[in-house]
Amino acid sequence: MTLTTKACLDELFKEFNFDTAFYKKLVHNNIGFITRTQEHKHLFGSRLIGCFHFSYTKYDKNIFYDTLFGMDVEEVISAIRDITTIPKHFKVARDDVNLVTFYIAHRFLTNDKLPKDKQLDYAKEALNYFNYRTLVLKSSEFFVYPISEEKAVSLSERLSNKYIIKRVKNWNEYCQYRSSEFLDRKFVTTLTKMDNDKDLSSGISDLYNRTKDALINIYGEFMEMLETDEVIKSRKNVTTDAEGKEVIVDRIERVQR
Repeated sequence: MTLTTKACLDELFKEFNFDTAFYKKLVHNNIGFITRTQEHKHLFGSRLIGCFHFSYTKYDKNIFYDTLFGMDVEEVISAIRDITTIPKHFKVARDDVNLVTFYIAHRFLTNDKLPKDKQLDYAKEALNYFNYRTLVLKSSEFFVYPISEEKAVSLSERLSNKYIIKRVKNWNEYCQYRSSEFLDRKFVTTLTKMDNDKDLSSGISDLYNRTKDALINIYGEFMEMLETDEVIKSRKNVTTDAEGKEVIVDRIERVQR
């Protein structure tokens, strides 16, 4: 028996209205995620990468599903396991959070009771969570052992403007940029229709790989930096606190949305 992603999730979430009230819950969830710990705040409120220690765990998944649907993660995973139209070895495309965030965006985009601009704004918020999570997953994978803030500043300063992170204020804006870019391209049709799981898989992989590839390249820059033993040429953005510890002056304590 064939079971598509849309048919599976339509049944799983049949009791939910993807409206303004649901959007507000999604915003609450997203703010909660990017401010969950000081490490999260510092990552999403700055351009630095690699000097923060965190991971994405089952605990985070449970918060996501409980906040939005009042469901347990195992209930969602069990349902998604029955999808037959995405190959089992497509780990990224079959990931439950990836599929659910794309489905939420789909439901917003097809809610005729919402104005067109709201449909897009709400769908973007769903993709923001996808991008926040991907950034945490991949950064913790590449930088298993956090580097010093000094090295993170050096790394940030050596990146050219070809990197999106150099053209936005912080990683929060980077993730939002990726969401908007995705919806500006052909994949908005894939999301709106959600009737072809091959195209859906391509869309999920495309958005995931944009952040993955960015971090691969940034990590490559970091390895080159270590090989040449570069140091910060200007220490104007480093000062000493009352306890004698070096801190970054322009570190953003509160995430800007």
